[in-house]
Amino acid sequence: MRRFILFYLLTVSALFIYGDHPETLYKKGQEALKSHRYEEAISLFTLAIRNYRESSGICLHCLYRDRGRANCNLNRSNLALSDLTRALELDPENRTLNRWRGTVR
Repeated sequence: MRRFILFYLLTVSALFIYGDHPETLYKKGQEALKSHRYEEAISLFTLAIRNYRESSGICLHCLYRDRGRANCNLNRSNLALSDLTRALELDPENRTLNRWRGTVR
């Protein structure tokens, strides 16, 4: 329950601060990922996925890839595997995704 409340608060605050534009959410999510703020990164990538439009200028597989990496860093193997698998479905030729997916434990 505690994790859900934290996720909800991060999601609401991210929408309030950054708006709902997928590019902005993606950039902020990458910053959070690089700064090891994985819960925040997951919230931002999730919002970007929900608000994704093909004209947004980012790749959908990138959103799933980075959310998978954040989940992996939090030892949430099932969620990481799910996101990386979805990213691979969207970009099956990407060898890096295949390698990352293979390292999830």
